[in-house]
Amino acid sequence: MNNKNIKTSLAFFAFVATFGMVTASTTTTIQRAVAALSSDATNLTNTIHPLTLGNPYFVEYDKTTSQKPMVINGTTNETEITFSGHGTAKDINFTDNGNILIIQRGGSAVLLQGKDNLVSSGGDKASLNLKELGHVDANGMLKGDGAAFYDANATGKLAYLSNTVSIYTDEVDKSGNGKVLAWEWNK
Repeated sequence: MNNKNIKTSLAFFAFVATFGMVTASTTTTIQRAVAALSSDATNLTNTIHPLTLGNPYFVEYDKTTSQKPMVINGTTNETEITFSGHGTAKDINFTDNGNILIIQRGGSAVLLQGKDNLVSSGGDKASLNLKELGHVDANGMLKGDGAAFYDANATGKLAYLSNTVSIYTDEVDKSGNGKVLAWEWNK
């Protein structure tokens, strides 16, 4: 065996030995971490309460008013829509309008993000940003769940929405008719 083969063999042996020690050390560390997490999970089981949503405080009916493909990174996989509609939030009637960017995620999944502006019949205002993960079925129906983040500038009877978060579910048919149900996230 020449020097080159001996050096290669020694380097290979050193690599295998080092890899074996790192693997053994990592396995021990992972086992300890899993044991600690299992212990913590047992303790948490007694203190976490299930989420109860109750009745939605917010119902909104919208209609898509325009739709256009968006080119991002040289491809047309996204769609921008504008919408308008009406609804109620804690028995306060409002009209709304907004826009959403729909981003394809592969398969039937889509990510929606956008903005909505609410105006009550008395002129009170609230604005929100939203983010949602949805799925489009074979009939073109979008069903999704998301979160709405209200800004700090809500006014009048809608002022209670300032700096709050709502979780919601919605359905939009292939003609662009949508319904949103939302629940307040506890403050």
